[in-house]
Amino acid sequence: MIEFASYLVAYLLGTIQTGLLVAAATGVPLRDLGSGNTGAANVVRTIGWKGGLLTVVGDGGKGFVAASIGTLLVDDPAAPVIAGLAAVVGHCFPIWWRFRGGKGVATAMGVSLSIFPWVGGIAVATYAAVLLATRISSAGSMSAMTVLTTGSLLLVDGRPTITFAMLAIFTLVIVRHGGNLRRLARRREHRLVIR
Repeated sequence: MIEFASYLVAYLLGTIQTGLLVAAATGVPLRDLGSGNTGAANVVRTIGWKGGLLTVVGDGGKGFVAASIGTLLVDDPAAPVIAGLAAVVGHCFPIWWRFRGGKGVATAMGVSLSIFPWVGGIAVATYAAVLLATRISSAGSMSAMTVLTTGSLLLVDGRPTITFAMLAIFTLVIVRHGGNLRRLARRREHRLVIR
């Protein structure tokens, strides 16, 4: 029962759309502007870098807390990753917002920082480096997710449940970036202007 409750709480944490809350505080209808996405990149485009930073911290923080709940409440090595997956699913498919959420990158990185701090730190640094070099948020996201997933899988030593959960997080984030990947392939992806 505690295990199910932990995963449910993790999902519900994930459903909190930080970008929408930050935008609402400034009176900006985020869904109607830019890409319409609730993630930090669209917040930066519509509000500015301070709002984007708040969004990253909020979305990453809920992933970190969700994974920590799994660690603290469930006596199972796979629980933190499963709780993290639940949070990423909640972020991407929030029940309160007709299952229209974000793409899950910041939340996934928050999960990794909780469970695999070194991997999470390298993933965050990778995102920042690629973003600064290209000004393309999705390129940074894909690079960071590749680092995060590869590093995490090396650390879990083939444990099937944890491996499956990490691959599920990676797959979900990649699928959510389908449009971005197509634009990247055509070299038509939008560049992020930080203001």
